[in-house]
Amino acid sequence: MSVSVSDLNDKAKHIKELRDKETELSNLKKVATTQLEEAEREFLEILTAEGMDSFRSPVGLLSITHRTSVQTPKTPEDKAKFFAHLKAQGLYDQMVSVNSQTLNSYYKDQLEQAKKRGDADLEIPGISGVTITPNLSFRK
Repeated sequence: MSVSVSDLNDKAKHIKELRDKETELSNLKKVATTQLEEAEREFLEILTAEGMDSFRSPVGLLSITHRTSVQTPKTPEDKAKFFAHLKAQGLYDQMVSVNSQTLNSYYKDQLEQAKKRGDADLEIPGISGVTITPNLSFRK
């Protein structure tokens, strides 16, 4: 396949335009999200102050719900306690997982160390399906 410099310039310009549009829309989404969160907070405050659990409007039912969340253990001691608890409950293998970004970072670090040692074939037990995906870098 032969492509002209002009064609490549046109495609690069199109990518730049799409990236700019994506940035603009992302910024608009951030503004809309902030406005939505503020409106929801205000509405929640009003319902709470009025002693109401919900309000039916022509556009739909707005109701107070409660979400429970906990933080993951942060200290090595807390992690050890939690993992011991999971093991005692027989849930360790089911509950313990690794964040994909953390796993990829770990793999890349191990790969760099293996390359420095002259070991091109890195194998980490339980890790398979290494995929290398080409990406286009665009810098101004």
